[in-house]
Amino acid sequence: MDNERREYFRVTTNAFVAVALIDQEHNSIPEYFPKISQFTLHQQLEDMNNECYEQLNLLKDKVAHKILNFQNQKIDIVLKLVQQKAIEEANLVTQSIEIGEGGLSFDLTGEYPLNSNLAVMVIFTPTYKVVYSQGKLIDKSGDNRSHIQFEQLPEVQRQKLVKHLMREQTVNRPS
Repeated sequence: MDNERREYFRVTTNAFVAVALIDQEHNSIPEYFPKISQFTLHQQLEDMNNECYEQLNLLKDKVAHKILNFQNQKIDIVLKLVQQKAIEEANLVTQSIEIGEGGLSFDLTGEYPLNSNLAVMVIFTPTYKVVYSQGKLIDKSGDNRSHIQFEQLPEVQRQKLVKHLMREQTVNRPS
């Protein structure tokens, strides 16, 4: 891919990637991935969890605080197990990807013509944070390496992606 076209910072990271051709039958990107629909609930659970932690910090009773904190941790563990099971059932494989706000580069399996409009789901490891977008297949190489340009990256998804990019940059920064 031509480096001159890149406007955005990109990182190399590991993730699961699922794609599907855009059609008129689906109203939202997550609907394209019914085998891994648990991830659409993940954001709701995460929002509730964040609210719980905010409320926990207001508690003066240290014992109640500790008990509720353990409950939140147990829910997090169960959620991760459900997510891992969904990934296994969908036969997704973790792979090295390059990703930025403008799009991603990864190994694409299946036949998709150039300029196809695709629903894209990226599940980052080990956090299982998910980003959904609509994109266009702009380049394919003989070794299945493909490049998708994000066409419609909703602001909420963009913010999640930027947060992940910043975290990856911090973790991978040379000391």
